[in-house]
Amino acid sequence: MSYFKGGIKKYNNIKKMSNIPVKMLLNDEVINTLEKLDLVTIVHKGTILLDYIKNCKQEGDVAFSISDFDNIGYYLDYYNGENSVIRCENEGCEKLVKKTGKNQKYCKDCWKEIWRNYNANKQKEYRNK
Repeated sequence: MSYFKGGIKKYNNIKKMSNIPVKMLLNDEVINTLEKLDLVTIVHKGTILLDYIKNCKQEGDVAFSISDFDNIGYYLDYYNGENSVIRCENEGCEKLVKKTGKNQKYCKDCWKEIWRNYNANKQKEYRNK
């Protein structure tokens, strides 16, 4: 089963990605409509069950496997060859991220770790001089 734990910030991200007008209340009008269409089930406290996923049938080879539902739209953009979405180059991570600079190679979390290690090594070099 696939659950989506909502909240104002996450629902606003969905509205932004799907070009829903800002004035429309996503958690009221749209979610209730999706429930009437049997696409989602409202559970409690902003959590919804994504019923439409049960109806997805695999045909052919697997194009990509979704591991992070927070930025689910990036998977389709990446699959379609969108240049602004990249896969993190850190070994073992491979998250999809929206590229913010022309030389970006890593997701935010991996970049923090790489930068921390870089600074630690530079400090060791400096102290050893």
